[in-house]
Amino acid sequence: MKKYILLFVFLFLAGKTFSQLSIPNFKSNITGEADAPFLKYIKNYDLVLAYRIYSNWSWETEYHILVFQGKHWKKLIYKKPNYNDPALLQIQPITEKPADDFLCDLLYNKLIGNNLFTIEDDGKIPPCNESTTIVNGEKITNQYSMSDGPEYSIWMITPEKSRHLYYYAPEYFDAHCAPNETNRAFAISIISILKREW
Repeated sequence: MKKYILLFVFLFLAGKTFSQLSIPNFKSNITGEADAPFLKYIKNYDLVLAYRIYSNWSWETEYHILVFQGKHWKKLIYKKPNYNDPALLQIQPITEKPADDFLCDLLYNKLIGNNLFTIEDDGKIPPCNESTTIVNGEKITNQYSMSDGPEYSIWMITPEKSRHLYYYAPEYFDAHCAPNETNRAFAISIISILKREW
């Protein structure tokens, strides 16, 4: 009988351990709902992860959101209301999508493995607007820039603090400016994981 009691206690404690989400410590850099317009529609959460991809060619108003609360994950899509069309204002901007806790845990762990909570964004990565090469003995300065490239925003939000990361065309600048700059390389990996596995 004692064996069964010990087994039960072990399984109970193991279940509690695996059901708790470990959230790394991170630096907050935003305050207020203006920076995260979807947040007012999410009432209870331990952690919110969200991302958005857009460009001048494709002004995407969808925010893909993962919410962890208690022991479970939820997947949400937030679409910014179109204030120019009164009929569209009646549509609920948040919709829920099917979410599997196990798969969401795997996705979350991959993001943690790529330093989501500690990397810096374009505001801290050194600019790389030009480089110098030698062609036929002559020094040539190349200006590296891009217009209408993809833009990426990523949010990490807990009830205590919030962090927003922004990247402009990181794939392009990684290839042409500072190959394998650590923050940008992790950002590219994170974006790829989010696009593939959200």
